Amino acid sequence: MKIDLSKEELFYENEINFDKNLNFVFGKNGTGKSTLTKLLKEYGEQDYDVRVFQGFENMVGENNRLNAVILGEENNEIAQEVEIKKEDIKKKEEEIDKINLEIKEPKDNSENLWKKFEKIKKNINQKNSQIQDFYTDSAAKIKKMTDPQISKTTYNKNDFISEKKNAKLLGEADIKSLEKLIKTEVKTAQEIEFPSINLQNELEKINSILGKKVEEKVKIKRLENNEEKRNFAKKGFHLHKAGEICSFCGNIIEEKEYEELKRYFLADDIEEFQKEIEIFKDNYRKIIENIENIKFDKNNFYPNNIEGLTQIIEEYEVIKEGIIKILKNFLENLEKKDIFKESEKIFIDNISLNFNKISKEYDDLVKSNNTSNLTKEKENAKANLRYHYIKLELDNFKEESKLAEIKNLEEESAKYKTEIENKLNEITKINNEIKKLNLEISQLEAQTKNEKKLVENINKKIKHYTSFELVHKEDTEGEGFYSVKCLRTNEDRDITQISTGEKNIIALLYFIEKLNEINEVRARNKLIIFDDPMNSNDDTMQYLIIEELTNLIKNLDKNDKFIVMTHNVHFYINLKYRKENYNNNTFIRLVSDSKKTKINYIKNKDEDFKTSYKGLWNEISILFALPYCDINPAILLNPIRRIIETYVNFNGLEQSDFLSKVEGAKKFFDVNSHSIDDLEADLNGKSKENIIEIFKECFEKNNSMEHLKKFWKEENNK
Repeated sequence: MKIDLSKEELFYENEINFDKNLNFVFGKNGTGKSTLTKLLKEYGEQDYDVRVFQGFENMVGENNRLNAVILGEENNEIAQEVEIKKEDIKKKEEEIDKINLEIKEPKDNSENLWKKFEKIKKNINQKNSQIQDFYTDSAAKIKKMTDPQISKTTYNKNDFISEKKNAKLLGEADIKSLEKLIKTEVKTAQEIEFPSINLQNELEKINSILGKKVEEKVKIKRLENNEEKRNFAKKGFHLHKAGEICSFCGNIIEEKEYEELKRYFLADDIEEFQKEIEIFKDNYRKIIENIENIKFDKNNFYPNNIEGLTQIIEEYEVIKEGIIKILKNFLENLEKKDIFKESEKIFIDNISLNFNKISKEYDDLVKSNNTSNLTKEKENAKANLRYHYIKLELDNFKEESKLAEIKNLEEESAKYKTEIENKLNEITKINNEIKKLNLEISQLEAQTKNEKKLVENINKKIKHYTSFELVHKEDTEGEGFYSVKCLRTNEDRDITQISTGEKNIIALLYFIEKLNEINEVRARNKLIIFDDPMNSNDDTMQYLIIEELTNLIKNLDKNDKFIVMTHNVHFYINLKYRKENYNNNTFIRLVSDSKKTKINYIKNKDEDFKTSYKGLWNEISILFALPYCDINPAILLNPIRRIIETYVNFNGLEQSDFLSKVEGAKKFFDVNSHSIDDLEADLNGKSKENIIEIFKECFEKNNSMEHLKKFWKEENNK
């Protein structure tokens, strides 16, 4: 439903769309709610039965009074028919009472169907409890059997129940045989990772090293062609520094000689070759260590595998001795290697030695040893022993006999249960007949109207909120109307003499009651408009108003349209509670920049109010986002003042202290410094960006930036 606004100077937009059944509009006073109400009535009358609520003044007719509901003609025939149906209902209720005497707990000691059923059910429960206790106790006995252990340590009632189908007695010889099998120790051999080594490759590598040499970069005659002297000098070089006393000759080591040895021994190619030799030596030492650390544990093998393991160990020792001898030979040659001379190559006869064959033989033996069926056989033995002892327990308890007793009782109980269910179905059938009669009565009563019905409904609703009640009266011409009676003095008063808030709630309830007239003959769909149904005097009535409107919304026809417009944030938030489906319902916010009104459609909950305080932050966000040509910066001051006032009051702060930390803040934002309507006081040409920066600085200087960031999203307000 689109409303043309092109001829209205108050709005920026040319139209507003109420395209859903439920429409919620929030706008402060002066944003155009009454104008929209007028236009809605004009446009809606073409397609809808339009009903508008705009407060008490618009509900009061001539002579300042609420007129009574139009009085219909009393239909005596209908009244008689209603009485007959009420009598039928009474008889059917007596039938139900009679049936209930059979199927409900008796008030005395008399025997009935309920008592028989409960007695059997109690007996069944007792016997079932005995059987369950038996299962628990039997499972505990089996779990405690430790010589040998025949169950897992967590064996319980459920295990016993699941295994009792396998229960079977064993002979004495079978029992002893199974016990012996269970006690047999399971052996698990450990795998060994044998060193993988190719001596032929290693021989080629070490011969390559031995045949390699480096050229002397510095010539020292006293060391030439004498490896022993060079080794002696090298050790001395690493032990001493220039200026120290030589441990051999007792002379001071001169700087010149020390530097000469340094250039001789620390040349790059010399040092690199020495490192290469050390790497080979470390590698051979590790291989020797790994070979020597291999251990065979005969205790982890079954007796039938010991002979094979012994043969493998003997073969291993022979190969181990040969490989270690060769590796030590490699090490000796590396130790003696003169890096300045080529060394003779090594020749070895049994160079093909390795652990490949031993490794495979051992792996096969471990696999054979560890794939023994003993573990499985032991588990089967434990299970068979459990089944034997389960059978003993079942026979001693006479479980089959007890289960048969329970089965017989359950069959008898089922018969009583069926009989009770049949009687309950009978009650349901009678209740449906009563409902049908009540519906027929309602339909008959709907053909007549009772002008006192409205006053009764309203008085029930305001009973706990007011000190008066509504009274139906007739004037001298026989026309019905409503006045009020004070409950303290019992004096009648004109309805216009009550408070503004009380007038409004009476008018609202009266309006809703009058809406019920439409339901009797529905020629057209309804367009129901509430223009600020809650005014400033309605604080004590707000939840009653919300409850009434919520009930009205629930009972709307699918083709009816409901529009509520309000300036009260708290009322708006509570009324739309649990209706925040932004796809199926329309939510609109009217925002004034003091010149015109902008229409904002709320698309999701993040854009909508969550609290009245959050509403103030949303308001300055919307006003700040408006173009410069559309907004006077002074319009931001009012909501900002209310935010600061709320924040300092809630946090127990002094407003003057909060504002005094920022220059100019007190002049703009202190509510008590000037009239709250004096929006342009001392602006001095400040832009809206200047105002917001001062506002943000107040929170920053009071260590409240986290609070500001929660409500003022920079990315949304650029």
